Amino acid sequence: MSAFNRHKTTNPTAKNIRITSLLNEAITNHKNGDLGLAESLYKKVRKYDPKNVNAIGLLGVLAAQKENHVLSINLFSQAISINPRYADAFYNRGNVYRKLEQFETAILDYNKFIALNPTSHLGFYQRGCTFKDSKRYFEAVKDLNSAISINPSFLDAINERGIVYRLLKEFEKSINSFEDALTIDPKFYNAILNRGVTYQLSGNIENALFDYNTFLINDPTNVECLINRGSIFHELKEFDMALTDYGKALLLEPQDTDALNNRGITLNALGKFDEALADFKSALLLKPSNADGLMNRAIALTELRRLDEAMQDIQKAIEIEPDNPKAFNSRGVINRDLGYFEMALNDFQSALSLSPHDINVINNMGNVYKDTGNY
Repeated sequence: MSAFNRHKTTNPTAKNIRITSLLNEAITNHKNGDLGLAESLYKKVRKYDPKNVNAIGLLGVLAAQKENHVLSINLFSQAISINPRYADAFYNRGNVYRKLEQFETAILDYNKFIALNPTSHLGFYQRGCTFKDSKRYFEAVKDLNSAISINPSFLDAINERGIVYRLLKEFEKSINSFEDALTIDPKFYNAILNRGVTYQLSGNIENALFDYNTFLINDPTNVECLINRGSIFHELKEFDMALTDYGKALLLEPQDTDALNNRGITLNALGKFDEALADFKSALLLKPSNADGLMNRAIALTELRRLDEAMQDIQKAIEIEPDNPKAFNSRGVINRDLGYFEMALNDFQSALSLSPHDINVINNMGNVYKDTGNY
């Protein structure tokens, strides 16, 4: 969201009338998508008035749209130095910093925008989203609620609030937030998709599948939803349907690592270990430092009895995510297969210290005791 607002000039001289006319023409072309003409007109305004904060700020918006982040920040900063109360420059510069994942700097700019424009729902919304990005979830909820109180029909804020509640594992509040959005607009499909994700994470597979099906009727080429529905089909052991959804997703996005990894997991479940391995390799070529991808490939290699290669992958996964209980569990399985029972037990103990009630780890540990005659 970028602001196109500008400050009005009050001196009706011929020069100011010309500047206003050029600026209006530039803004019209900018909004209509003719960025080249808009840019030339903004620059023409600056020839008449080098310190025109409207032209400078809107050139910053244009630079941001062109992904020229350094230039856009420089232009917004110029506008602020000329007029420290130019709220939109703080807002738009904050948006750029957020896109660059410089969240704390973005929050500082949103703070200034809100101080100058406390009745704008957009400032609270963007700051709330940035709090979410930086995992400050309670502050995110507070800001999103502020945005909603200012604009009760602000669907994006209601939707984002539902996502934040989901991240907090407050699933009932998450679902209620998405339903608030759908009460306002029953065809707000983002809320349907996100409600489905919350249902799935909370274990309500039936409702999740219903929401994914509903969403895909409206948008049958949505890769995220196809992958999500595929994962439900996998959970229901409808493996052929899962593979169909992952296949559709990969036709649309051949380099989607989630689709590749998920399809590999389903192929693994079907005993098609070589095909699974090919998918895991493809995913790791795209994201070589993905711990889950390394663990997935290690599982396939273990099934193919390529244990030394599997161990290499698991070691890398543990280096990347040393607090991941699944990685220690997988290494324990490999050590058990290699006959290194004491090392396997140490790995399972490490996994349990991170996830004390993991039944798979407890069973794996029991198998080692059985192997060694310690009943």
